[in-house]
Formats: sequence, structure tokens, C-alpha cells
Amino acid sequence: MIDRSWVHSLADHWGHWMRKAEAKQGQIQGTLGRINEEGPEGAAIKSHGAKIPIVDFPEEIAAFHRVWLSLTDRHQMIIWIDYKQRGSVKQKFKKMDMKKDAYYRLRSAALIAVVSGLPPVK
Repeated sequence: MIDRSWVHSLADHWGHWMRKAEAKQGQIQGTLGRINEEGPEGAAIKSHGAKIPIVDFPEEIAAFHRVWLSLTDRHQMIIWIDYKQRGSVKQKFKKMDMKKDAYYRLRSAALIAVVSGLPPVK
């Protein structure tokens, strides 16, 4: 049985690192860039902490990313939209052009594919 909280937590951390890496590369520039990338709700969320420059992914995030790169395009897209992009769940359903049940079935299948591709925990 898959520990769903563990895989969701790992995917959330991956999404966080992906957003930070993108910001560090200068792809999100200013308020308009954030609104374009994250939508008005996501752009309104402020981070209340020191910004730490990203040197490298932690090992578990790097392993997740390597597996993500090997997934099918559809599985990559659902993980990207669900965990990397900010916005309401309804916005995410719309981006995937899917209804709620189909969206969550696809997300679960993608996460199972990730877990099956990760190296065993030591």
C-alpha cells in the first residue's frame, strides 16, 4: 500500500523547488509575470520568509524529478499543474480540461508511476 501523505508531501516539495528554481532563473518577473504564471489568486500569496538561493535540489527531490522526466506527457502535465502551479482546484480542472473524478484518477495514476520509479528507501 502506498503512503499517500508521503508521496503528496514529496510532490508538494518538488513543486516548491520548481517554483523557486524558476523564480531564480528570472522567468517570473514582477507582479505581472507572477499573475501570468500563477493567476491572480496565486500571485496574491506572499511568502513570509527569507528567500534562500537554490544551489541544488535535495536528493529526494532530484530523484522525484528524474522519475517525473521519464513519465508520459499526460502524467507529467497533471503533476506539473497540480503541484507546481498555483491556483484553485477548479482552475486546475479547467487547465486539464477534465472533471473532478477523472482529474484525481489521473493524478493518482501519475503518483503511482512516480512511486514505482523511485529508488527504495534506505
